[in-house]
Amino acid sequence: MHRYFRFRGHFRLVAALLVAGLGKAGASLRHCTRRGRKNSLARYALALCLDGSPGAYYFSAGAENSKFLLHLEGGGSCAFVDGGDGPRQGDDFERQHSCMTTSKGPLGSTDGDPEELDLCGGPGLCRDGFSRHPQRNPLLHDWNHVYVRYCDGGYFTANHSASGLHFRGAEILSSVLDDLSRQHGMHMATDIVISGCSAGGIAVWANVDWVSQHPAVPKAARFSGFPIEGFYLDDTLWEPGPYRGHRMEGIGVFAFIKKSVFQVHRPTTLSPECLLHHSERPYLCLIASQGADFIKSQLFFWQSKFDQDILAWQPNYGQYGQDIGICLPPDGGSDDASRIESQCANRIGARMSAALRGLWERKPNIAGFLDACYHHCPTVPSGIQIEGASPTQAFAAWYGGGQRIWNVDHHWERQTCWPSFWSGVSMPDVSWPPWFSRIESDWPPVVLYA
Repeated sequence: MHRYFRFRGHFRLVAALLVAGLGKAGASLRHCTRRGRKNSLARYALALCLDGSPGAYYFSAGAENSKFLLHLEGGGSCAFVDGGDGPRQGDDFERQHSCMTTSKGPLGSTDGDPEELDLCGGPGLCRDGFSRHPQRNPLLHDWNHVYVRYCDGGYFTANHSASGLHFRGAEILSSVLDDLSRQHGMHMATDIVISGCSAGGIAVWANVDWVSQHPAVPKAARFSGFPIEGFYLDDTLWEPGPYRGHRMEGIGVFAFIKKSVFQVHRPTTLSPECLLHHSERPYLCLIASQGADFIKSQLFFWQSKFDQDILAWQPNYGQYGQDIGICLPPDGGSDDASRIESQCANRIGARMSAALRGLWERKPNIAGFLDACYHHCPTVPSGIQIEGASPTQAFAAWYGGGQRIWNVDHHWERQTCWPSFWSGVSMPDVSWPPWFSRIESDWPPVVLYA
């Protein structure tokens, strides 16, 4: 299906051979990484992770000190308290997705977090949105960069404690905003963008209006949302069966997980209008395809119509705990696009396109970049382009008053994209020095046609 651009693979192979001889040179290049310093929220009594450790964020100062990019870390959610409250009374899947289990790892605790973090070390916006390269990141490269740790398991929406756990994501996010004003001058901000990928993207769709109205956000500041790969479809009415979606307690499994998250975390940040409209099923406000119509803020999304998390990775779409997905058979690997059943992919892609086209038509405050590539929070976003622009370049054009809609509505069999960065390349088992991610991420953009 794809023709891979192998020069990058050769470049990395050559780099592997040079690593041993470049130790001193590597040390001189470490300043190139976009590092943020940890800011603990210990002074805010209620800003607690699941395990009770204080929330935290990482800050990297930019030359434009009145402009702030806030990126919400992703990582799924915890849908049950201890697993025993799940419909299967705590089977392996429910225990794995319980908040008690999550509290013992990095998505439920900040214990052990480093004092400094390479903001470009993760997927999604990180490689391009946190890039200090003006070509790769024309709008945001010289802003203040903020990476908000995700340790509440509930999309930064809740504010209560129960069963020895702390569901305080809303308080964490609120305290981050207060602390940025106190420590880093956000009370004088002229521009604020809130972003996030995957669960972080879900959090932006769900919380963008709440954040825009927060007392720490200056009323005169320009405020925008930039969610990435967080637009999920409502599967409550999807037909059951292989490659079509599975059901749990009479609704789609993805919607069921959101229902469970809603019941456990008890969100306080969601749109009142959305909650009133969906009063019988308020958990739907956690699903962007249902909640987006109520958003008042300016927002620019980046989404794939063939999101890998939806088609293949998302176990919530499978048979409740099996890694099967909607369009991926049980014996398939999600990294291999050839395993995806094309008719199924086109059906899901058509639904995604229709949902977002409808949103564009109804909501002039919402713009976006809809590509037709198989990915989820890709590591090098600039390799995916529409009309010669990457997502961050398109965002910059829209922010400057330019084009509003970027859309490639191809079928699965005719993707225009850059596949996995090292697809088809056999690499030696080496440890890459910290400076290598800079060389890799700042390589000039390339577009592949398949």
